[in-house]
Amino acid sequence: MFGYSAAEMVKLPLETLIGRTGVVGTTVEIGAQKKEGAEFPAELSLGSWAAGEARYCTAVVRDITERKRAELTALELMREQTRRAIAEEAEHRSTFLAEASRILGASLDHEANLRELARLVVPTFADRCAIDLIENNGPVKRITHCAIDSSTHVLVEQGSQFRPIGEELTHLLDSGRASLSTRATSLVVPMIAPRVRGAITFAMERSERSFAQAEIAIGEELGRRATAAVEHSRLFKEAEEAVQARDDFLSVASHELNTPLTALQLQMDLIVKQVKPEATPLQNRVVRARRQVLRITKLIGNLLDVSRISSGRLALEFEDVDFCEVLREVVERLEETRRRAGSSLQISVPGAVIGRWDRMRIDQVVSNLLINAIKYGKGNPIEISVEKSGEVARLKVRDSGIGIAPEEQAGIFDRFSRAHSAQRYGGFGLGLWIVRQIVDALGGSIEVQSKPGEGSTFLVKLPLSPEAAVPGPKSSPGLAQAP
Repeated sequence: MFGYSAAEMVKLPLETLIGRTGVVGTTVEIGAQKKEGAEFPAELSLGSWAAGEARYCTAVVRDITERKRAELTALELMREQTRRAIAEEAEHRSTFLAEASRILGASLDHEANLRELARLVVPTFADRCAIDLIENNGPVKRITHCAIDSSTHVLVEQGSQFRPIGEELTHLLDSGRASLSTRATSLVVPMIAPRVRGAITFAMERSERSFAQAEIAIGEELGRRATAAVEHSRLFKEAEEAVQARDDFLSVASHELNTPLTALQLQMDLIVKQVKPEATPLQNRVVRARRQVLRITKLIGNLLDVSRISSGRLALEFEDVDFCEVLREVVERLEETRRRAGSSLQISVPGAVIGRWDRMRIDQVVSNLLINAIKYGKGNPIEISVEKSGEVARLKVRDSGIGIAPEEQAGIFDRFSRAHSAQRYGGFGLGLWIVRQIVDALGGSIEVQSKPGEGSTFLVKLPLSPEAAVPGPKSSPGLAQAP
């Protein structure tokens, strides 16, 4: 074992072999050294006794290298098992929180989401789970209280009172910190945000579990995620209500303004017919006044369309429509507007392009695009054409005006959006948005090609019939077919 012969061993002091003293009568682990100098782990058992004046000593040395190697292997295995258990616990915690987030984001009904969250918590994380919210600074509202029924062992929602209630919840929210019971069997996590005040209560009752630091951290994270979900839900609801209030206002205002304007427009038409045909100051004033009435009527009509499209009340009435005929009517109606802008107009249309469309909405598409070309054309020539290509009608409107920067082109079809100054060009930024909604509802498409200083070209493609429309994503569900 040591590498010495028996004769050599007898002559060596014991301390030379074991490197220590005072170990007689005990068993110790030592670092032994072989003859060639190599060290190895050993176990030493020493004994001594006397016989007359003579004293005898026994020493038993065992090489424990293999045992130490086995112990080291067992230790590494234990460490690996610990690391694996920690990783599995982290994965379980991550999976649990991910599922909680999925539930909380499943819908905009935050109360339904909170009830599902409680059903996830019990019994995986706790034996009971209660969620309370304070609605509009009013009384506490119990959203849910889940527990395992003691008789059936089935998860049920209970209506019994369960902490925290009333003042206890108020104190918790004032502190803003989670509350842990003395025996660590109950954890209450606050839910605090600008639009959220409430708490989630977790409790251990029938199981022999308690909330350790890791469970407290999970509970607090559930509270934060639930708070964010409720806050987002209420923000969305407020935004919806604000949009609905705006649309209601636009609808009412448009109707209220349109009624007197219609009467005023009729009166202006009568006056125009009664004045002398010669160009007189009075006639010029009447014509300018009538022009402004028509402009205001157009703006109000756009606002009314916004309200109708947003609420889904703008129905399409399909009939056989000659696109070319509608285009000529629009060109004739806008003749004076175009002449005042100084733009010439080149029209290219075949004999007829017949399709199943809503005549008034086709008129609106052509009108808005032509008015857009006149407004931004800087008095330069305008080209407008209609052609049939297979089962599709193509409308092209081109101006040689100020053009649109590439970064602005994607947003020009958005509601209340514009690529150029409202102070200089006026309007609400609704014309192209309305065109896009109508074209989408008819199963068509619209695109723009433009460069700053070189003008813009708008291309509309419409299927000749609703049946020929290619299904695809639409920008708005606001238009519907009339029954």
